[in-house]
Amino acid sequence: MRYTVGIVGGGPIGLLVAGGLAERGVNTVVFEEHENVGLPLHCAGLVTSRVLSLTPFPSENLVLNRIKGAVIHSPLGYKLSIGGDRIHALAIDRIAFDKAMMNYAIEKGADVFLNNKVEEMRSYNDEIKIKTSKEELSSRFLIGADGAASIVRRVFNFPQPMEYLKCIGVNLLDTSFNPNYVEIFLGLNIAPGFFAWIIPITPRGTEARIGLCVNRDKLPPKHYLDKLLNHPEVQRGTERSTIINYTGGIIPLGPLKKTVKSNILLVGDAAAQVKPTSGGGLYPGLSAAKYCIDAISRAVDLKTPVLIEKALQNYHLSWMKDIGRELLFDMKLRNVFLKLTDDKIDAILRKIDQPIILETISKYGDIDYPSKLVRYMIRNHPLKAASFLPYLFRF
Repeated sequence: MRYTVGIVGGGPIGLLVAGGLAERGVNTVVFEEHENVGLPLHCAGLVTSRVLSLTPFPSENLVLNRIKGAVIHSPLGYKLSIGGDRIHALAIDRIAFDKAMMNYAIEKGADVFLNNKVEEMRSYNDEIKIKTSKEELSSRFLIGADGAASIVRRVFNFPQPMEYLKCIGVNLLDTSFNPNYVEIFLGLNIAPGFFAWIIPITPRGTEARIGLCVNRDKLPPKHYLDKLLNHPEVQRGTERSTIINYTGGIIPLGPLKKTVKSNILLVGDAAAQVKPTSGGGLYPGLSAAKYCIDAISRAVDLKTPVLIEKALQNYHLSWMKDIGRELLFDMKLRNVFLKLTDDKIDAILRKIDQPIILETISKYGDIDYPSKLVRYMIRNHPLKAASFLPYLFRF
């Protein structure tokens, strides 16, 4: 069987591309190695309202809780509370989100093959030959939407992400956290190279997601998770709780300099379209997906390889101009953060704890676009900005 577009990976980004292409009449197939979309769960599920605006179906019912602020715990025990006056983020049901995206893709006419792992791929006469665990077929275009450890990226020799994080988390019942606030924990003994989190996912704070990410060259993330669960501030809300499951995975950081090669494209985590300051990939990936859909929709009507690749290159140029610039900027912020000691982080949090700074962060802070706050602080409060800006983008 021959398809126009083959997509490896049935996560929300790949499924959005599949549905968008199928809606435009492009014959599209998705291969997902797992039996159920959304599983195993890798994501903490904290997003902004922009993610819902990018979904092609009603998604308000997927919101589990609305977050108004953050409590940040320094390595030395200082606590800083930010926000609380408006909704800054949403905790969503990621499994239901992924399933809704699959339904969308199927309704628009895409074929979605579950429990169908891609085992071999090769380019032959301007086509991609694909062998899966169940069948063999070909496609004119290939999209790698297969996550952080992308096989498409590896097989076709695309650049690699700048770095990877190892992540782990637990979902708990019967917790007692303030539902309006996420809690962030920093420190070399807590989550070296990143941060740990508590995300209440019910309006009463009775269920929560607790997790962390660490640099790949550190101890296994389970080592740090066990320590986190024994932290007094965590135990305060988990005395009677029960762990219902574990989550985990890797996160690629540093957007790829090349996401198009001939008739092959990468999107989502496969392209490292991930926010370096929070590890979130839904918003950048969904944003890039629309450019992927547009580029392939134009390319399908072209005949010569040169014109086809030129049309597809518009995908890379467009997403880099849109969200890619922000990701590169945020990567610079991350590199500054990595140089901070525990003592320095504690000192910075204490400097931030001033009414005018807290009000500014609450008003201009943006999980998806940290640069907005940076620019405002540099323009309006340059001296204060110089003392603490490197830290602000951890939540």
